[in-house]
Formats: sequence, C-alpha cells, structure tokens
Amino acid sequence: MKTKNYKFRASYSILRMWEQQRYDDAVKMLFHLSSLTSPAIEAGKAFHKEWEEHIKKTGCLPDVFGGTKLKNPIVEKKYAIDLKDSRLSWMTLVCRMDCETKDEVIEFKTGTTSSTKYANEQQIPMYALIREIQGRSVKKGIVYHYDQYAKKSDMSIVWITPKVLKIAADWIEGMASSMHNYLVENGLYEQLTKMKEDVDAQALDEL
Repeated sequence: MKTKNYKFRASYSILRMWEQQRYDDAVKMLFHLSSLTSPAIEAGKAFHKEWEEHIKKTGCLPDVFGGTKLKNPIVEKKYAIDLKDSRLSWMTLVCRMDCETKDEVIEFKTGTTSSTKYANEQQIPMYALIREIQGRSVKKGIVYHYDQYAKKSDMSIVWITPKVLKIAADWIEGMASSMHNYLVENGLYEQLTKMKEDVDAQALDEL
C-alpha cells in the first residue's frame, strides 16, 4: 500500500486510546485538534509539576514516595525516535518520561487506580524500549502511585527482559499500524492536517 510520506507519531497515550477503541480521542490527540481534560487530569498535572520541581531541586523522590535519593535523575524529557527498520519508516516513537535514571524509568500516577494496573500495561515497557533503541538499556521500570483522596501511595516494579521488550514492540507495531492504515485508507491525513491548519489560522486571526 502506498503511504506517501505520512509520519505517524506514536505516543503511548494515543496507542492506548486506540487499543481502548477511543478512536475519536486518539485521532484528535494525534492531530492536536483538542485537549482532553477533566478535574482528575488537571489534578494529576498539578502533582506532576510539583514532583518535577521537587526532583530538580533535591535530586530525591517526592516525600509521598519515600524521598529516596535518585542517581542523576532526568525529569520530563521529550524524545522522538525515527525507526531505522525500513518496514517501520513511517513511524516515529515519541514520549516524555516522568523521570529516568541510568538504570530505571519511572512513572508517577495519581487517582484511585493502583500502581499494579499501570504496571501491567505497556507504558513502562514502551519507554524501556525507547531507551534500548537509544543504546541506554534499563533494568527496571517503577510506577509510583499516589491516591490523593485516600492520602495513600503504592508502587510496582516492572523488570525489563528481552521478552518484555518484544511484547512492547509487537504491541506498538500492531496498534500503530492499525491506526496509521486507517488514516491513510480514509484520506484522513490530508483532511485533518487541513483542519488543524484552519483552526490555527482562525486562532491567529482572533489575536
């Protein structure tokens, strides 16, 4: 199938929405047509900002997660990785990791869903795979969760193995291929790119 030069930016959030059959939300996020928000999402963003500043200032985990000293932490860094595999040249892996060290990728979560559920999803393995592609392998991923309503925290560890990375790679390719092919076959890259340009132009006119 001819795919021209369309570049699919595969983030975990977009792929997870597609997997959950939240197709409209996934497409809107990909083309930046709207921002998904809710009181819970805004609260999570506020905690993330607070924790980011804490780690930058102290080099330690937030107090709600024990305050452990981290080794040369990097926080909220964005990555965009073009894949060398010719089969996947249409895809760019993108992410912004909450925190990372030499040996770990760390994600922070808020709300009522426990760290165990997040640890069983593909976010940590996907981020570990991105590190692997960069030549910066990690031994494990950690999900730290804070329930701001119950004032309780918990954590789960994901050990990174070749099998875990293979499962993540297959999941990414499967979800991304499904969404990318849908967009190509229905001419949506052209339509939605034009729609985004029109929205941006209208916003400039209103300044």
